[in-house]
Amino acid sequence: MVTGANGGLGLAIARACLEAGATVGLNVHRDDKDARGLVDHRPDRAVLLPFDVGDAEAIARGVAEFRAFAGGIDGWVNNAGVNRADLLLTAGEARIREQLDVNLLGLVSKGLKRGVAFSPEERGELLAMVSRLIGNVRTTASMLLSGDQRVARQLVAEKEIFRDMEAAATASHFARLRAGRIDAAETSSLHLDALRDLKQVNAHLVAAAAYPLLEQQGELRPNRLRGREPGSPWEI
Repeated sequence: MVTGANGGLGLAIARACLEAGATVGLNVHRDDKDARGLVDHRPDRAVLLPFDVGDAEAIARGVAEFRAFAGGIDGWVNNAGVNRADLLLTAGEARIREQLDVNLLGLVSKGLKRGVAFSPEERGELLAMVSRLIGNVRTTASMLLSGDQRVARQLVAEKEIFRDMEAAATASHFARLRAGRIDAAETSSLHLDALRDLKQVNAHLVAAAAYPLLEQQGELRPNRLRGREPGSPWEI
């Protein structure tokens, strides 16, 4: 199953899977012209699945349809996503909800509909990231009220911490795969995508709140905070 297969990378992945002999479900949301052409070319091994990945009920219907067509699901490529140019703290609620529904909650819904569950280690890694993100949201609210430059610097440092957390969790995940852990294999794409998206939400938080304050106070260079040696935790 390949989501966001209406064009670009998603369509290319679907085509490559078909050429390798796989049976492929091509998920599209609006424009299905190119994907439909691919399905028409290989109707025995390709099926068009029009549904919105932000809609849990639609995902369930798409999963059921593909299971009936292919006999099961061996792999899932989470390619669908939205990325708006709005700053996190100035975007309207609808724009923020759209990105969370499609890019993060949609991943969870797809995993649940497939009947897979995170391993205890994966749950721990994700909960650690979510907990830290919640803390950063609270820190951001405090910083916006106080205008404290020191707190803004701490928030910028969180980008590096989130990168390290994602890298460590990804390394542990692949170690579990090499050890033959079936539970890790079943949730591989879902787990890695969730880690990436949590890191991205934190990066948006920093860019929307900490960077403008530090720039106003002359604390930002083009590529790092002033007053720190290259390679320090403050580096952007």
